[in-house]
Amino acid sequence: MKNKFVHSAKTLFPKIITLITFSLWLYNFCILDEILSPFFRITFITVSIFAIFITLFAFIPWYGKKYKGRGIELHFEKVFTPTLYTFLVINILFTMNLVSLIMNIILIFLYGFLLTTNVLLLYLHFQDKDKTPPSHYAKS
Repeated sequence: MKNKFVHSAKTLFPKIITLITFSLWLYNFCILDEILSPFFRITFITVSIFAIFITLFAFIPWYGKKYKGRGIELHFEKVFTPTLYTFLVINILFTMNLVSLIMNIILIFLYGFLLTTNVLLLYLHFQDKDKTPPSHYAKS
C-alpha cells in the first residue's frame, strides 16, 4: 500500500521536500555562472524548467474539492513523486559539486516525455465536453 504521507502532493511532507528542493535549486541557479561549460548551464536550465512545470501540475486542483485526487489529478500526483525526488537528488549533487552533464541529458528526455504526456492529457481534458465525473466508471 502506498504511503500518502510521502507520495501525495497535497500532504505536508512533499510540500516541505518541494520547498527544500526549490531552495537548493535557487541557490544552484545563482551560482550557475561559475560553471564553465555553457552546455551544462543550458541542460541544467532545461531540466529545471521541465521539473518546475511537472511539479506545478500536481498542485493545481483540476476538478475542485469534490473530485479531488481523481482523473488527471491522480496521474499528476503519480508523476510528481519521482520528478520531485530526482530533481532533489540532482540539486544535492550540484550543491556538492558532483555535476553530471549526462544525467542532465537523461533527465531532459525523461522529463520531456512526462511533460509531453501531461500537456497531452490537459489538452484532452479541456477538449472533453462530457459531464461524467472523473473516474466515474472506475469506482469500486
